[in-house]
Amino acid sequence: MSRGVADFVVGTAPALMIPDRLVFAVVELVRTVELRQLRTCPVDEGGCGWLFLDRSRNGSRRWCSMEDCGTRTKIRKLAERRRATTVKGDQR
Repeated sequence: MSRGVADFVVGTAPALMIPDRLVFAVVELVRTVELRQLRTCPVDEGGCGWLFLDRSRNGSRRWCSMEDCGTRTKIRKLAERRRATTVKGDQR
């Protein structure tokens, strides 16, 4: 299978510059990145659902940003564990 080459022409009209450059950036990303590194921040675990590249050594990154989604999720889980411990302790 041969790969074709495509040339992108970025528009000069102000209304087209941002969309054209965005498309160019996305194509460059898809063309150059290893897609197995592409992950989704898990909404069901408190994440935002955004895509990110997992470039960690062992490929185990879970959230797009630890400062945002990861911290919120960890705080929520800690509060749930503490509540569960308190409830168990009160049932003596």
